[in-house]
Amino acid sequence: MADRKTRERFREQLIERRKEIFRRRSDNLASWQKLNEAENEFEERAQKVNLSQGLDRLDSRVKDEIEAIDRALGKIETGDYGLCEGCETDISEKRLETLPFTPFCTECASRLERGLPLPIAEREDVETLDLPQDYIGMTDSELEEAVYDAIDRDGRVETEELNIECEEGVVYLEGKLPSDNKRQILLEIIEDVMGLPEVEDSIQIDPHLWQRRETVRKTDEDKTDEEEMMEGEDTNDNVYASEIDGDPLSPPDQMIRGREE
Repeated sequence: MADRKTRERFREQLIERRKEIFRRRSDNLASWQKLNEAENEFEERAQKVNLSQGLDRLDSRVKDEIEAIDRALGKIETGDYGLCEGCETDISEKRLETLPFTPFCTECASRLERGLPLPIAEREDVETLDLPQDYIGMTDSELEEAVYDAIDRDGRVETEELNIECEEGVVYLEGKLPSDNKRQILLEIIEDVMGLPEVEDSIQIDPHLWQRRETVRKTDEDKTDEEEMMEGEDTNDNVYASEIDGDPLSPPDQMIRGREE
């Protein structure tokens, strides 16, 4: 941001430029009135009409420049002069010497010419996401955790095959669900219950998930108490009986001889 002495110097330049524009505009207005006086010769009249149209366009540009100068003078009064409206960084003094009323730095002016959004506009697009009060200020990871917690509390959608990520308030859904009904429930939890405004849904529907989960569940249910207790252990029935009855397991009276060859 320009210092006080620099701002005062540019203020004098802007005021002088404004006066010059009004003088030139007055001259152009007099020329326009003269050009629109009645003429007898068609050809001469046609040439003057073309010139008059050019003056009209010039007058429009002059009005835009006056407005830009007035905005710059206002920024000098508030202390914001020299701050780019596109990226909120300082405009170089060299650029201000050439265009003292410009609101943009060289980079942002170039972006506008190429039809690209300004950096501050991109940030505002993110900030305009109307997040519920409970989630404002959360980091991406905190919001992800909040989404998972909401799904777990609801209990209707399993998350083993899901990948949920959040970036700048947007929820990205990937992975698999066994039915479209489950997908709709998931979206209902995120959009309606949590009130999050933007969800990118890339979930795939895989009906075979039901079968795989049922197979795993059935396998676990078919195990006996003995199998569940001793799963992974290299032992025999006597150990199991000892655990059930609460009696200590007596060691064998004799060492077990190895199998003869």
